[in-house]
Amino acid sequence: MSANSFDDFLRNQLQASNNYIDDAGFSAQVMAGLPSPKRRLNRWLEILIIAAPVTLIVFLIASQFSALEVIQPIYAWVLTMDIAKLISFSMTAGAVMLAISLYLIFKPRSLL
Repeated sequence: MSANSFDDFLRNQLQASNNYIDDAGFSAQVMAGLPSPKRRLNRWLEILIIAAPVTLIVFLIASQFSALEVIQPIYAWVLTMDIAKLISFSMTAGAVMLAISLYLIFKPRSLL
């Protein structure tokens, strides 16, 4: 018996059986006895809790590198670019940052 045929069999059996077993209000009592959902943290506080350690780790890792070894190749790369490539690169980077910002602003959020 393959997994798909068992899934089909199980789906058919569950769809065919609509019998409700009366539990004399037990399910309602259990649901009423559950604790209320905990209040979530403010969204900005959640971001801060994540961003602060990540930023600290990045700075600790970056402190192990010589600034000259990191900045000098980037500076040389920028100097070797002609103005058209530099403008194109800047516009592409700006468009990517704008797209990410718009996505984060307008993405659907859950109501809970």
